[in-house]
Amino acid sequence: MDLEVLAGKRIWIIAHADPPGIKAASGWRAQLAASTKSVQVVDFRRIEGMKIKDLNDLIKLKPERETIRQIFRNQSCKLSH
Repeated sequence: MDLEVLAGKRIWIIAHADPPGIKAASGWRAQLAASTKSVQVVDFRRIEGMKIKDLNDLIKLKPERETIRQIFRNQSCKLSH
């Protein structure tokens, strides 16, 4: 993929909360870091009290918009440059 189209963009990676998903997200983050403004990985393993493995699980819970914002703000690992 030509990463130039992502230059200056903020990228979110929604990782699946299992070892292969976290490994893949980490690899994508490393690949995208040099080409983008920032890369953030949402790691659902960090959310206490909720059994969420992926974005589909989160959507099934029908969370309020503010809950989603908090998850993305507080549960992400930010890599900026």
